Amino acid sequence: MVDYGLMRTKTIKPALSLLMEMYSHNEVEFMVIKPLATKHIQDAIDAYHCGIQPCIVVTERGNGNWQFRNGGLFAQALIEFMAGLHTYPLTGTVEAFRGKKFNELSRLHQRRLRSHELELKKYCLEIDIDNDSEFIRCSELLTAFN
Repeated sequence: MVDYGLMRTKTIKPALSLLMEMYSHNEVEFMVIKPLATKHIQDAIDAYHCGIQPCIVVTERGNGNWQFRNGGLFAQALIEFMAGLHTYPLTGTVEAFRGKKFNELSRLHQRRLRSHELELKKYCLEIDIDNDSEFIRCSELLTAFN
C-alpha cells in the first residue's frame, strides 16, 4: 500500500533541450501514445510562438523517468518536431517555420526553441512503488482535480 502523504510537488522549468535528451534516452512517457497529426504540430508551434502553454503535469517514477499526466500532447508535439519527425505545415501561421523541419530552421530559431523553458508541475514519490497498478492509481489521483 502506498502512503500518499509522502508525495512532494515542485514547479520546475526545464528547457526543451533537457526534455529532448530525456526523450532520446526513453526517459519520458506519454499517457496517450498515438501518431501526431500535422494539426498537433502546428498548434504546439503556434502556441509556443505566442507564449502560451497548457498546464503540464508530470509524475516522476522511482527510476527517474517522467510520465506526462496532463499537457503531454503539447510537449510530445514540440519534442517530436525537434527530433525531426515532423514538418511544420506550409499553411502554418509562423512564417519562418513554414514547410520546415527543425534542422531546416535558422540557427536562431533552433536555439530559441531548444532553450525554451516549459513550466511543469512535477509530483515525486519519495518511495518506490513496485506494483504498477498502485503507481497508476497514485498518478490518477494527482490529476483528478486539475
